[in-house]
Amino acid sequence: MARPPGTCPPSLSDDRALLSAINRGEFAINGFRNRDLRAIFFSQTTDDKKELRRRSAWISRKLRLLRAHALITKITGTHRYQITFTGRKTIVAVLSALRSTVAQLTPVTAQLTAGPHRRMKKSCKRKAF
Repeated sequence: MARPPGTCPPSLSDDRALLSAINRGEFAINGFRNRDLRAIFFSQTTDDKKELRRRSAWISRKLRLLRAHALITKITGTHRYQITFTGRKTIVAVLSALRSTVAQLTPVTAQLTAGPHRRMKKSCKRKAF
């Protein structure tokens, strides 16, 4: 039985970089590989087999976590992954929220939550006979 992937991310900066990397337009059509992400995260190349294996394992753990949350899916018959439809919406929302400040998000949230409720309360009022 396989162990479930961890649910607690080690750091927000790693997650932001990972989500930004897999959300790149160059991966939209053909998907991305572990090798593609290694080139983005580790710009210095190395010939050390142990270091290459460590880097590959780090990326693999991140990909396993994204697959467990259904943000990406494996393309069958290849070593490539693709962002799911729900994953794309979620990643864009998370990256937008991380780029925004609380001051920017508060008015938008207030407007979204207040709009439909006000209309519902007016329409739910009963008339007295």
